[in-house]
Amino acid sequence: TFEWTLANKGVFTANLGVASDNSDVASVTSSLSGTGPTFTVNGIEPGDFVISGGLGYGLVMSKGAEITVAYDLESRDDFMGSTASVKLKMPF
Repeated sequence: TFEWTLANKGVFTANLGVASDNSDVASVTSSLSGTGPTFTVNGIEPGDFVISGGLGYGLVMSKGAEITVAYDLESRDDFMGSTASVKLKMPF
């Protein structure tokens, strides 16, 4: 993770990660209400490596309010997911 504090009290953040996924199967076995017949739901096939990263910017505003904007990305074999978020924190 990299953080860079700006003159206007804003903070720019960047992160990058690499991981190994050891799972051979991506499935969940469930039952309805815990008593019915079971069923299996298959998910994506796990890839060998997972790469994740993101960028963000946070700013402390007047009276202690904070706003943070972020964009994160995760990539593996045949799959790419991303998330954008805005967080507002206000003291009361």
